Amino acid sequence: MDLGRINLLHLEQFYEVAKAGSVSTGARKLRLSQPALSKSIRLLEDALSAKLFERTKRGVHLTASGRIAFDHAGRIFAEAGRLREEIASAEEGIAGDWCLGASDNLAIHVLPPLLAGMKRDHSRLRIQVFSGTSARIKDELYADRCDAGLFFTPPSAGEALRAEVAFETEFWVVLARKSEWYRRKKDWSLADLRKGEIPRIESRHRDYAGGFPAHFHSKKLGLPESPFLEANLHEVKKRLVLEGAGYSILVKHSVEKEVRAGELVRIPTSARLPAPIYWVTRKGRAPGRASTEFRARLAAWARDSV
Repeated sequence: MDLGRINLLHLEQFYEVAKAGSVSTGARKLRLSQPALSKSIRLLEDALSAKLFERTKRGVHLTASGRIAFDHAGRIFAEAGRLREEIASAEEGIAGDWCLGASDNLAIHVLPPLLAGMKRDHSRLRIQVFSGTSARIKDELYADRCDAGLFFTPPSAGEALRAEVAFETEFWVVLARKSEWYRRKKDWSLADLRKGEIPRIESRHRDYAGGFPAHFHSKKLGLPESPFLEANLHEVKKRLVLEGAGYSILVKHSVEKEVRAGELVRIPTSARLPAPIYWVTRKGRAPGRASTEFRARLAAWARDSV
C-alpha cells in the first residue's frame, strides 16, 4: 500500500459519511453530490486496498477495516483541530481544551485562584479539573483525558509517567475543639494519642498501593495501627474530624483556616511532617502551552505561599 496516495480530503469525507451512517446525509452535510461522494470513498478504498463500508437499504455500515480507518481518522482530525487552535493562539493567547487532574485537597484549597487566573488571561482556553486519588488520575493520564496530574504519591519507576516535585507541604495532627476528647482534656500530646483512646481517621489503604504520606507519618509518630474511619477523599476526613469523630493527620493547606478559627486544634509534633506534591505527565510527550504556563504559575504560588 502506498501511503502517499491517501488523500486527506477523501478521508474527511469518509469520516463524515461514517458518522452520518448514510451517503445521502453525508452528501448534504458536505454539500456534495452523492455520485461525487461515492467516488471519493471508492478512491480512498483503493488507496487503502480495503473495503470500508457495507451498503444496505438502510444506509452504510463500517466493515472491520472501516472501523480501524474511522478510529484513525478521528485522531487525525482531532490533532488537526489542536494544530489550528495552537497556531491561532500563538498571537491571541492559549486556546483549546486542557485538563488537570489533582488530589481533592489540592483541587479545593490550592487550584481555584490559579485556575481562575488562567481563565481570565486566556478566555478561549477550556479548562477541566478532574479530582480523585493518584491512581484515578494516572488512569486519566494514560487515557489522554488529562494533560497533567498533581498529587502526593509518586509514580513507580516502571510507569510511563514523568514526575517532578512541584512544591513541598506538610501534615498537621488535628483534633476538633468541640469533640468530647478535647472537652475532657485540653492539652493532648502525641504520647496521649499513642494510648489509642481517640480513634484515628485515615485515607483508605486500598486506594494507595504504595502508601499515602499520612500513613508513613502515623507510623513514624508511633500511633496505633488500626484507624477508626477511612475515607478516600481528604476533605471527607476533615469533615469527620470537625464532627468529632476522631483525630487525623491532614495536609496543612486544607486545615489552616479551621486551625486559625479555633475549630481545629493542632497537636504538636517534635518535627515537621513534610510531603512533596508531584507534577506528573506522560513520558515521551512534550507539555502543551497550557501545562507549561500553569506549571510556572504554580511555581510562583509555591514561592510566595508555601
